[in-house]
Amino acid sequence: NLPVMDLVIVFVKSMFTISAIERNQRIIGRNTYLMTLQNGAGHEKNLLRFTDAKHVVIGSTQHNSSILSLGCIHHGGSGKTSIGSYGGNSREISDIAENFSRCGFETSVSENIQKQIWSKLFLNTSSSSLTAIFQVPLGSVLENQNLCFLMGKLASEAVAVANNSGLDFCYEEVMEEIKSVIVNSKHAFTSIFSDLKQGRKTEVDT
Repeated sequence: NLPVMDLVIVFVKSMFTISAIERNQRIIGRNTYLMTLQNGAGHEKNLLRFTDAKHVVIGSTQHNSSILSLGCIHHGGSGKTSIGSYGGNSREISDIAENFSRCGFETSVSENIQKQIWSKLFLNTSSSSLTAIFQVPLGSVLENQNLCFLMGKLASEAVAVANNSGLDFCYEEVMEEIKSVIVNSKHAFTSIFSDLKQGRKTEVDT
């Protein structure tokens, strides 16, 4: 059995969060950080069932991977990872970011992590959803003018929702960031693409 850990990373599909943590509660101690890099937003409410706000770390990553077969994973795209403390001082989790960076995952600590999470949410809302519906790799969203048009409309709506919630996003800047991620991961197949292809339930609710 594993001992109590300093850090536990929650990276399962959102619908399995509670059961995954419950099965591994023995490795969570009073000083263990629970960190989520899951797609979407609002995951902190699940982590708060198992620890206090000071030990909850939320964030987002631009890394993309898919399971090809048992024990075989395709790393389809890479990028930045941002983390932040949900209820404490973000400087207290700087060691986590430094360790990730040493391992080759460029990671930074953000004082406004909700804005970083929404930035990733824009990509999933405007582009990943389209790859699932049309069953195409991420790059096709940019290459096909009709999909690109839909992407812009979806991003515009998402930015409006975010800004109405008190965040300050510029639509043009959001679109540039989305396009940059797509260019760097144009051959990637998103997780929601795979879910629909395999007939599995998606994470669209988050």
